[in-house]
Amino acid sequence: MEWILFAAAVFFCASTAVFGVLWIFSRRGEKSPSLLLETVEMLKEETVRRQEENLRLSRELAKKEASVDELRNQIFKERSRSEILSHQAEELHRQISLFQADEKARDAQTDNRINELNNAVKALRDEQERVLEEERERRRREEENRTRLWNDHERDVQAKLREICKNPAFAFPFYSNTNLPDEFVKFKPDALVGFLDQYILFDAKKTGDKNPGNYIRNQVESTAEKILASGSEKCIFRIAVIVVPSSILAELKTQLYFHSGFTFLIVSPESLEPLAAAFKEIEKYAAAGQYDPSDREQIVGLIARFDTHIRKQNALNLLAAEQGLSVLEEKKRLPKELADEIEVRRAQIRTKAFSVAELQRFMNAPDDGIDSLQLSARRHGAQTPPFGSR
Repeated sequence: MEWILFAAAVFFCASTAVFGVLWIFSRRGEKSPSLLLETVEMLKEETVRRQEENLRLSRELAKKEASVDELRNQIFKERSRSEILSHQAEELHRQISLFQADEKARDAQTDNRINELNNAVKALRDEQERVLEEERERRRREEENRTRLWNDHERDVQAKLREICKNPAFAFPFYSNTNLPDEFVKFKPDALVGFLDQYILFDAKKTGDKNPGNYIRNQVESTAEKILASGSEKCIFRIAVIVVPSSILAELKTQLYFHSGFTFLIVSPESLEPLAAAFKEIEKYAAAGQYDPSDREQIVGLIARFDTHIRKQNALNLLAAEQGLSVLEEKKRLPKELADEIEVRRAQIRTKAFSVAELQRFMNAPDDGIDSLQLSARRHGAQTPPFGSR
């Protein structure tokens, strides 16, 4: 490159000199040697000057070329830097794209979670509303059952009490509120039962009150005031019975009241028959005073034996219960696999239920029970101790 430029400069200088000589010759029209010598000297001087100028230009050209190389290096560096920046920009664009994609995904995920949360909140509210609705429906059914129970209660109690009084084992005089004794004019209880020349008051209470305890307490006070105000106080036995449904009885904290010299028993319809049996025993014991001393001694001895038997039976039941609880505690110490297997096997065992007819047969005719026990023992080849004479 440098030699090409140098040759071009020399050619330019020579051409300029030649044209200069030709111009001089054409101007003067002279062809003398002196003139030629002057011309040659001029050309030499011009050549020297041109060479010096070329040298200067070459130096400047070299400087320019160095500057151009430096600029080229700078341009290369800038291009490299630009490429690096371009790669960085592309990487940043890629990261921005990824970030935007992630942001969209996070936004979508957030929206989904918000929707899930809203759905969960709605489901929870729906479930709460369903539970509340079920609770309201349950309370409504309980209220309906309570109302129906109270409505049927009075009629059912009178029917059951009438049936018990007609039982030959009790044979109590029964009076409903439609055929009360002559002594009861102002006071009209639900039912009366004749007992020891007096009358036991039976009153079946019914109410829709949500607090039956307050209702029963108020009824006790009201009934006592009615008895005292009726003038029939001397005819009424000092124990009065108020009958409530068994479900209501479980809600009562107090089942025994004392008011105005009367004892009020709060019982369920299921307790009427045992209560009648207790009154019958009291009646028998009260009638014992009419017997002679030997009969009285025999009756007292029989009652004492009954009392001893009951106490012994209660003690045996308590001991058996304690032993049963001890066995259950030992079962808890068994390995879990055996305990689970035992529980599964126990759940498969059906407990035999005694029929009401069997219970009533043996209660009304104990001799049949003794005969049945002896027959069963002989069938299994067991010996039974002789029971007392009949």
